[in-house]
Amino acid sequence: MRFEKIDHEFQHESGRQLLAPFDVARTAVVKVGDDVLGVVGEFTAKTRKALKLPAKTAGFELSTTRLLKTNKFASYQELSRFPSVQQDISLKVPERASFGEVQGFLHDNFQPPKNTSWEFSPLDIYREKDTHMTFRLEISSYERTLQAEEVNAALDDVAAQAKDVLGTTRL
Repeated sequence: MRFEKIDHEFQHESGRQLLAPFDVARTAVVKVGDDVLGVVGEFTAKTRKALKLPAKTAGFELSTTRLLKTNKFASYQELSRFPSVQQDISLKVPERASFGEVQGFLHDNFQPPKNTSWEFSPLDIYREKDTHMTFRLEISSYERTLQAEEVNAALDDVAAQAKDVLGTTRL
């Protein structure tokens, strides 16, 4: 899923009604591939006044039919009957590395134990002299209760890879 600036063509074709309540300068089109799923952005002053909303109120409108047709979100995964484990990983990141690059690296290179479901969520970005990023891993097994030691070992492994590739340091 990606967000794109609204182009001139979109404003004059099918997007006119879709954009009506939104401030075009502060709105983006939501796309998957070439399919337009909807828009997200700030409402116009007229819309905010009519709905009695505070200034700088944002909203979105998505086509659920188009969203389901993408099949990207249509899969179902059973919940584990075992408890999940949460572990945080904090990295000192070089200035040249972006948030998306670090998060993508963690997602693509994390090697979890077999038969697990897991997700990295961003927790914090702190910038002063250095940039520190913290992510929370939530992981659960479909076979057993995971031990903190094995989750930490998997996080140590991905942190070592990130150090080699991105130049990060685990804190």
